[in-house]
Amino acid sequence: GGFGGGFCFSGVTTVNVFDKDIIEMRDLEIGDRVQVDNNGYSRLYSFGHYNKDTMGDFFQINHTSSTEQYRPLELSKDDMIYVQNKESFVPASTITVGDKLLLAYNNNNAKKDR
Repeated sequence: GGFGGGFCFSGVTTVNVFDKDIIEMRDLEIGDRVQVDNNGYSRLYSFGHYNKDTMGDFFQINHTSSTEQYRPLELSKDDMIYVQNKESFVPASTITVGDKLLLAYNNNNAKKDR
């Protein structure tokens, strides 16, 4: 399933939820507090266009930190993601090998590796 219409993230994309740890987006519930930056969480008030029965096309970003490889990030090609070395949000489809992404895994930075 996907968070679809224009789609943003796939249901298997993971997020850090306060008092729940890392979970898949398909398991999010209204009221969950999702980590939005290094120090903050934001309460989930609604799903803009979630449909568990809809299939979508997702862009997959494989990434590693200096010590670990993580499961790929899946999002739509037009979804915006922050790139540290560009100091701005850019569409996922413009990410290139070597770009530094800000991730919530143990506050590590990661580089796109493929």
